Parts: sequence; structure tokens; C-alpha cells
Amino acid sequence: MPGAARGPGVLPMFIPPLQLPVRSGADTRGRHAVQSGGNPVNRPAVACFVSPHGLGHASRAAAVLAALQQSKPDLAIHLYTIVDPGFFEDSGCRTLACHREHTDIGFVQKSALQEDLPETIRRLDAFLPFDPGLVARLAGNVREAGCKFVLCDIAPLGIRVAAAAGIPSVLVESFTWDNLYDHYVGRYPELKRHADYVRLQFDSASCRIQSEPLCYKARADLLTGPASRPPKTPAARIRSQLEILPGRRMILITYQRRSEQVAGVAG
Repeated sequence: MPGAARGPGVLPMFIPPLQLPVRSGADTRGRHAVQSGGNPVNRPAVACFVSPHGLGHASRAAAVLAALQQSKPDLAIHLYTIVDPGFFEDSGCRTLACHREHTDIGFVQKSALQEDLPETIRRLDAFLPFDPGLVARLAGNVREAGCKFVLCDIAPLGIRVAAAAGIPSVLVESFTWDNLYDHYVGRYPELKRHADYVRLQFDSASCRIQSEPLCYKARADLLTGPASRPPKTPAARIRSQLEILPGRRMILITYQRRSEQVAGVAG
């Protein structure tokens, strides 16, 4: 596996275009912008396609993008997602051009812990295979912006767009949707064609980075430790705000589904 280095500090080092550990044989098949933090025109740029399924993918993508901008301060980011741009700004990302696009389905959920498989299949039927017109439009956008590569977490649309634009794609993942869809094929055989289709997209990424902890191990160019945003508040202040004594063990469990948010602290 190329790039055998490991550890939480490795991930940002391998993403800049001149350092990409690109595999050969990658698949070459193939509006609404909000400017934030300055005009990205005529700057070095990357595109980022982020799954809106929860906020975990956005959190990891934000961490990677912020680290890239820390190493290259003039880097402009073209963000493709329906996740609130403020989430990325609060995470330290700057010079954002935000394109509100539905980039991924993942699963439709009835609650934070319960999937709606019939509705998931209905939406996947409408979304896949990718509309050639959509791919061509987005590929034109990233080419016009001068993006050097497309970062994907874990929206497979970005991989297809990068191939159509003729630039590398970098997939960052700890699992991919095909792994999860496979578990439901016995009860919902309609999912098999969708699992096979997105698997083809994921496997065609120019560079695949797996970030621990892993749900599934895949053939990857780089295995790295967890990618997370840097903390803003000192641990002692957090303990004081939560009235947790120094030295007492603490576990924070939090998950969110749009307007629903549940958080619990056990010590």
C-alpha cells in the first residue's frame, strides 16, 4: 500500500496535489454559489464534495480543509454540499465558495438511530445513476474555478465529477455506502444495483485514504489516524462548565438529525 505512514498528523501532508499517491487505472468516465471570506478567483483552489448525512463527514472534511489552508493560506475552497457553510467557517475554514448541491443520499432515517429503507431506495432510484448533465455542469464549475483536485467525504458524486473534469479525486473515508447497503440486500434486493454502482465510483478514486477508526478495511493508498478539528476550549474550562471534577472520567455521546439533538454525558 503506497504511503505506509500512519498517525493523525499524516493526512493533510498527503493531500496537496504535488504529493498525491495516485493509483493508476482510475475511472475517467464520466449554481448556487455563496461567497464567504473573500473572493477565491485567481487563487489556488480545491473542490470538496461532502455527504450531508449527519455532521460527521462535514466535521472530518472541515478538519482536512482547515489543515490544508493552514499549510497553504491562500488556498480557496469550493464546497459542494447542503451542510450549512457556517459549520465549516466555525471550524476554521476560510475563503469558501459554497455551492448548495445535493451530493449524496446515504440513508434516509426516521430518527437518529432508525433507517427508512423504502424511502432510501426511492431516493436512490431518483439520484442514481448520476445524471450526465449534472456531472457535466459540476465538472465545468470545478474546471472554471481552477480546482487542482476534488476531495470527497464520502459523496461519490465528487469522484465522478473529478473524472469528468480531468483532475484527481481524493476519497477520505472510514466506510463507504456500498459496505452498508450490502447488509440489507437480503431484505431489500433493490439495493444491490445501488451498492454495485457506488462501489464502482469509490473504487475509481485517484487516491483513497482511510481514516481510523475503520468500519471496513479497503485497499487504500494511505491509512491514517483520526482526522479531527482542533479543540477551541481548554479541557479544564469544559469540565468547569459541566461541573465535572478534575480527574473524573468523562464520555460525551452526541448525535444530531436536523432539528433533533440529543446529548448525554456519563462520568
